[in-house]
Amino acid sequence: FFRHTMTMSQDTMVEDQPPMERLQFRQFVPQHKRFINQNREYSQQFSHLYYTRLAEIQLELSEVCRAKWNATGEPVKRILDIEPGQPCICVGTLYKEMALKPNFLVDYLQNVAGGGDNVDDDDDDDKGSTNGEAIMDRGQVTYQSKGDQLILEDESGRMTLEGAALPPQLVTGVIIGVKGVWQRDANFVVEDICVCGLPPQKVSIKSCVRPDTGPSYLALVSGLNVGSTKLNPLALQLALDFISGNIGDGDVAARVCRVVVAGDTIFATEDLKSRDKIQLHAVDSASSTLVDPMKEADLYLAELCGTCPVDIMPGDSDPSNCFLPQQPIHPCLLPHTSKCTSANFTTNPYQAAINGMTVLGTSGQNVQDVSKYASFDKALDILESMLQWRNVAPTAPDTLAVYPYLDHDPFNLMACPHLLFVGNQPSFDTKLVRGPAGQSCRIVCVPAFSETPSIVLVDMNSEDLSTVTVNISTLDGL
Repeated sequence: FFRHTMTMSQDTMVEDQPPMERLQFRQFVPQHKRFINQNREYSQQFSHLYYTRLAEIQLELSEVCRAKWNATGEPVKRILDIEPGQPCICVGTLYKEMALKPNFLVDYLQNVAGGGDNVDDDDDDDKGSTNGEAIMDRGQVTYQSKGDQLILEDESGRMTLEGAALPPQLVTGVIIGVKGVWQRDANFVVEDICVCGLPPQKVSIKSCVRPDTGPSYLALVSGLNVGSTKLNPLALQLALDFISGNIGDGDVAARVCRVVVAGDTIFATEDLKSRDKIQLHAVDSASSTLVDPMKEADLYLAELCGTCPVDIMPGDSDPSNCFLPQQPIHPCLLPHTSKCTSANFTTNPYQAAINGMTVLGTSGQNVQDVSKYASFDKALDILESMLQWRNVAPTAPDTLAVYPYLDHDPFNLMACPHLLFVGNQPSFDTKLVRGPAGQSCRIVCVPAFSETPSIVLVDMNSEDLSTVTVNISTLDGL
C-alpha cells in the first residue's frame, strides 16, 4: 500500500473550481438485510446458536481433517464414542474455562439480587472471579491466566483437552477438529488441531477488477467520536473537505465512489451507555452530553452525504442496540442526515456487493472481545483467524452480546469475502490473505479517526489501497 499525507495549506486549497463529477461504482448491492432482526423473540436458549454453528460446518471440517491427516474413510467420532487409548479424530465447539473471566451469574447475585453473601467463595477458583479480575498485557486488557483449560463439546458430550499442540490463539465458540488419544480417567491429549480454513469464493477477484479503467475507491472511516475531547474538529472538517474535493488531490476525491462510516460516530460515556432512557430534548446535563454530540454528528454526516453516498454503521458508543447484529441507527436521531437520499443506515456487521466483490465489515466489538481471551500480537491476526475459523463473532454469545438465533448463525462465513474490514482500531493495518483454492481476501484495520485521523481508500478496481492522513501539526500558530 501507499500513503497520502494531507496538510492544510494554501497549496491544497482549490478555489473557484467547477462542480466535481464523481465516479460511481459499476455495481452496488446492499446485502446487510440478513442481519436485520425481523422477529425479535428472546424466549429461546443461546445453545441453539452453538448447535447450528457446529452443524453448518461440521461435515466440511470433517473432510478437511481427513485430508490433512491422511485419514480417508476414517470415521470422525462423537465424543461419547471415543475409546480410551485409541487414536481418533473428533470435531466440536471449543469452550475456554478461564479463572479470571467475569462470572455474570455471581455478579448478578451480588449486585442485583443482593445474594452475594450466599455465594460460595471456594467456587470462585474454578468458575471465575466475581468481578472479572482483568490484567494488563502489553497495554491490552486480558482475562487469560496459566490455569485456563480448553474443553471440546459436540452434540453428544464434552471433554477436556490438553497438550502442547493447543495454541493460545483459541477462544470459546471456535469450531475445530482435534487428533489425539483419550486417556482413561484423564483428558484428551491433542496431537494436532485443524480448522476449516478460508471458505470457498464464488467469484475470483481477478474476474471483478478492471485496473485499466483507473481507481474506484471505497472510503472507510471509523471512530469519529464526535463529542470526545480527543477529536480535533479541524481534522474532521479537513477530511470532509478532502472527500468533497475542496482540498488535496481533486482527481483522487472524484474517484471516491462511496464512504462507509464504521461505527462509534458519537462519543458516549460509560454512564450514558448504562442509562435506560435518554431524552432527545435534553432537560438535564447527563442527557445533553449525548444529545449535543448527536446534533453535531448529524451536521457532519449531512455534509458528507451531500458529496457522495454514505453507509452509516452503528458502533459500541452509538445509539443502537448493544448486542450483535446491531440494527441501523434510527433516522429520527439524525434528522438532517436522514433527509439526504445518499444516506444509508446499515447494520453492524455490514455487507455489500461492489463491482461483483463482497465487502464485509464490523465496527470492532468482535475483534476487541477476542483480544481479551486469546493471545494475538495485533488485530490483523484476529481478522485472519476469523477467516480461518469461518466465523466473524466466535465469542458470541459467551462474552459478546448477541441475538439468540434459533436456526442459523449469521456470523458463519459460508463464502469468502473479497474485503473484510474492522473499524475503531488503534492504527491502520492491512494484509492480503490467499487460500489454497484461489481465494483472495484483503483484510483491513481501520483506525479510529479521533485517535489517528486517517481515511482508508480501497480501490475496488484492483487489489491496492491507500490512506489519507490528515496532518494538522503544521497549523500550530496560524
